[in-house]
Amino acid sequence: MRREAWIAHQQGNLKAAEHGYRQLLGKDPQASDVANLGGLLRQQGRLYEAAEIYHRHLDAFGQEAIVALNAANCFLDLGKFAEAATVLDMGLGREPGHWQLQQCAAKLALHQGQPAKARDQLQAICQQDPNRYGIWMDLGVACCRLGDLGAALQAFERAQTLDPASLAAQANRITVLKDLGQFDQCEALLNALSGEQRQDKRLRAAEAALRMQTQQMEEAVALF
Repeated sequence: MRREAWIAHQQGNLKAAEHGYRQLLGKDPQASDVANLGGLLRQQGRLYEAAEIYHRHLDAFGQEAIVALNAANCFLDLGKFAEAATVLDMGLGREPGHWQLQQCAAKLALHQGQPAKARDQLQAICQQDPNRYGIWMDLGVACCRLGDLGAALQAFERAQTLDPASLAAQANRITVLKDLGQFDQCEALLNALSGEQRQDKRLRAAEAALRMQTQQMEEAVALF
């Protein structure tokens, strides 16, 4: 039953997968079932239902990294920061070196207006493993919040190196370069993109902000 539910989930048959996971949770629950059902509900935007599933099973599985991580991300999505902190403490209490839980804790710090704390946490992860794209992206955001645009640019550039196809990293680089007044470099990055890539919403927003900054108001209005 567990395998069938997992296969249905992977194939996009969410109704069958949900039915299977709920049966498993009623008969022989495992941490993976809690995480999978919660993730399936979050995938559909059913955040409050996912949170209810997590709450129901945190006593039994809250220290399992897969449950703690999924539950914390769900609580972050709902703006329930105290609950996210509680479940992160549970997970990190058992696995203090779990980098994904550490990254989620840094995101929580960002949500709580503590960018310096987030930066320090993310830098510590980078020292352990410098090849994680998402960590560099989050580090760039933390540095932007702190006004350290040079460090932010370096973080986004590192993320781009790790994932050359990332349009999110490209958009963030353009935004930071714009804030630094390096407009020629912004144009060079934009010109290196294909027409289809420039239609990406994040890149259009970055370009619109650039056009405003350089007093090209008609172009900015059209992009917005």
